[in-house]
Amino acid sequence: MSKSKQIVLFIVEGHTDEEALAPVLSNLHRQYTTKDEIRFAVTYGDITSAEGADINSITQDIADKVDEYLFSERPLKISDIFRIVHILDTDGAFIPDARIMKQTGQDKPFYDDECILCESIPGLQKRNRRKSQIMRKLAGMRSVTYRNEKFLKGKKSGGGRKIPYQAFFLSCNLEHVLHNQRNVPDDQKADLAYAFADRYQEDLPGFVEFFNSDFAIQKNYPETWSYLYQGVNSLSRCSNFHIYLNQLVSPE
Repeated sequence: MSKSKQIVLFIVEGHTDEEALAPVLSNLHRQYTTKDEIRFAVTYGDITSAEGADINSITQDIADKVDEYLFSERPLKISDIFRIVHILDTDGAFIPDARIMKQTGQDKPFYDDECILCESIPGLQKRNRRKSQIMRKLAGMRSVTYRNEKFLKGKKSGGGRKIPYQAFFLSCNLEHVLHNQRNVPDDQKADLAYAFADRYQEDLPGFVEFFNSDFAIQKNYPETWSYLYQGVNSLSRCSNFHIYLNQLVSPE
């Protein structure tokens, strides 16, 4: 890898996120910067709502994802990672408990404009409490401290190396933002992801314009998160990812 390039590591929840966004983001970075390369670390699930996840362990969970990436891409080292960008689904995590309603036989949550339907109300309430607490923490983080000596390459690490970090959200999930569909069957997600990448891979201005369209929360970064926490906004079609894209194509 060229010494003049460093990696912007995107952490996403699944392969469809990577399939939809990686081709376009890679082209976008090649056009607008000469120092960054795009790589994706796929979490294969939502680390903000996984059983056992909590606000005390989430930063280590993110560092573990960096570990997995570096193990798979040896001989890269931690100094090759310039920045971490974390893209999160909101999954209606911030809605009031009263908006979680029982529907017998609903084995996975069904997201609607004003509520979530599910088989187990207590189970989903527990998930939402865990996920919302963790997402609030991630919204306030600006760096992740990495301490694995193996990838620090023997340099004196002291307290570890701090990597700039920022989290962005898609509400209520990837397909909702990209296709205005909340409850897409798993067997259709890949086709939608490929269709989105095909649409915008060579239309970079269109991609940036898309994320600045009517679902973009036109506020500063902290205010976009404050908006998300209110009422049922984490079920609405909204995102703050345009902030990252605008900074990339029009740096101050």
